[in-house]
Amino acid sequence: MTVRSGLSEAQRLDLICDAIRYCQRVRDKGMPNSAWTKALRDPIHFLWEKRGGNKLEAARYRSLASAGIPRGGGRIRYDHAVPFRALQAQLMEMADPSTDAVKEVLVRDLTVCIITSEEEALLNAARLGSRMPPNWDGRDPLARYHTVGIEVEPNPAYVGGA
Repeated sequence: MTVRSGLSEAQRLDLICDAIRYCQRVRDKGMPNSAWTKALRDPIHFLWEKRGGNKLEAARYRSLASAGIPRGGGRIRYDHAVPFRALQAQLMEMADPSTDAVKEVLVRDLTVCIITSEEEALLNAARLGSRMPPNWDGRDPLARYHTVGIEVEPNPAYVGGA
C-alpha cells in the first residue's frame, strides 16, 4: 500500500512524534513491547520510510546479488540496515521527542537495503539479524553488510523515501 497523503514533512514528523509519545506512555504503564511496537513501526514505515513509493523504491541500497531478482517468490528481503529495534530504542529513549531530533535519527539511521534470502541467512548466522556489530562506530549504517561480506550499491529504483 502506498500512502500519498499530501502531508508535508513537518506534518509527517509531528505525527511520528505523537506516536513516540503514545508508545512511551504505554511502555511507562508497564505494558510489554508487543503492546506498543507496532504503534511506532507503522507510522514510521508509512509516513517516513515508504512515503510515496513501494518497498523497492524506498530502499536506498540493494545488494549486488539481489540485482535482477524479481519481487515475489521469497527470494529478496526488505531489510533495515540499522535494525528497526535499534532505531526504535533511540526514539523511545528521547525525553521529549521533537521533530528536529526525530528527523535527525530517521535521516541518519533509517536506511533500507534489498538483500537476498541467502544474505539474510548470513546476517542471522553472524547474530546480526537484529543488531549492529559490537564494534559499530554509530556512523556507517551498512556495517552489518560489510561485516559478513555482503556487497551493496545504490538502488537505481530508489525514489527518496528512507
